[in-house]
Amino acid sequence: MNILFVRLSYIGDILHATPAAKALKERYPEAKLHWICTPSLGPLLEGNPYVDEVIPWERDLYEAHSKELHLPTMYRMYKELRQKLKPYHFDMAVDVQGRLISGLVLMASGAPRRLGLSGTKELNWLFTNEKAKGRYDHVIKRYNDVVALTGADVSDTHMVLNLFPQEIEWARNELAVLEEAKPTIGLVFGTSWASKEWTEGHWHSLLNSIYPWANILLLGGDRERELTDRIIHDVPLEAINTYDAVGQTNLRETAALINECQLLITGDTGALHMAEALDVPSIGIFGPTDPAIWGSLSDTSLSLVAFGVDCLGCRKRTCPRGDHLCMAALAPETVERAIRRLLKMETMEAPVSE
Repeated sequence: MNILFVRLSYIGDILHATPAAKALKERYPEAKLHWICTPSLGPLLEGNPYVDEVIPWERDLYEAHSKELHLPTMYRMYKELRQKLKPYHFDMAVDVQGRLISGLVLMASGAPRRLGLSGTKELNWLFTNEKAKGRYDHVIKRYNDVVALTGADVSDTHMVLNLFPQEIEWARNELAVLEEAKPTIGLVFGTSWASKEWTEGHWHSLLNSIYPWANILLLGGDRERELTDRIIHDVPLEAINTYDAVGQTNLRETAALINECQLLITGDTGALHMAEALDVPSIGIFGPTDPAIWGSLSDTSLSLVAFGVDCLGCRKRTCPRGDHLCMAALAPETVERAIRRLLKMETMEAPVSE
């Protein structure tokens, strides 16, 4: 039996779909589960015991051509995808993404049984012949609902992200320069949406509060470099308690470094979901996205919002108000108290504001 699992893009969404893939594989242990996704995200699934093969497909390239209505190129890419999937003779295809592009992948699979969500956007419902109710619950549970159509046990919501021993050893060697007696706190300042970013001033204030007693691990991609430099420019960080990995690591190296943290603090980012998958305590700073849908399900992590702001959860990539109130209203002192709670700092001497 061959099963095609469709969740094409985004770090967090790939990880959020791993419990569904696990449940599906456990329901059909003799089956081969093939996960199709954007090539750059395939490394997230390396070492995953519930995924037999990752099939790379240039989803981003297809989307770019679709926005420009390059119909001949779109047709060529779709035809190539269909030819790529044909030899697998898929018995089932499972789409947890619920978009037009994922529906097209279902159709290209040729699978007679095609599972997905009801109430989806972009005509995705046309491509599925079995539909879950699609409760507006946490995204992991929503994805699990699709797999539940097979009779699978979907009670497990823990994400799967496995590191290899050599990756763990590499990260420990890299961070050996830090002070062993201090907790290591990972920070990711940037996000994929401008509206999801906490203010630079708040980050600067928090960093000034925690650097005297903590090791600081700075994480992020190339596009976070300038932002990071602005935030840390006059904070007297020292080499003995700082490791700057911004723009220096790939996905799996980032995960390995996060794995060595006692705490990760960031917005609604891929790094936040990596931390949860690795059982690393985290503080997620939310505003335009709803933590009830995308936040942590772990009792060792916290999702913070600025209560009393009426535009929370707007899901806009740029702030419609223009003042980023939902992020600006969440004070650094609130995050400091969350740090105290998670690190049990009542028993530690540290200059944390009340």
